Amino acid sequence: MEDFKDISRVVVLVDDLDRCLPESVVMTLEAIKLFLSVPKMAFVIAADEALVRAAIAQHFDASQQEVGWPATTSRRSSRSRSRSLPSGRATPRPSIGVER
Repeated sequence: MEDFKDISRVVVLVDDLDRCLPESVVMTLEAIKLFLSVPKMAFVIAADEALVRAAIAQHFDASQQEVGWPATTSRRSSRSRSRSLPSGRATPRPSIGVER
């Protein structure tokens, strides 16, 4: 890891996650979860939150039904942090500085 001491941060951009199949959405989020504890790692996910939630619910409801568990309607982690960005023709205002 000493080879990477000059790197201030690694940012991974994930776009259009909401266009993936429910299984792919869950697999991608589980892969991201593995890296959340890695220092200097950050993830930016561009997706419709409602569609991602629906894909997660569909995936896990189907998985639970296969095992015989009752389906649930809502899963929200208390640790999740999301921020909606403006969509459409609005010009976003710069709010994040350059990290050095």
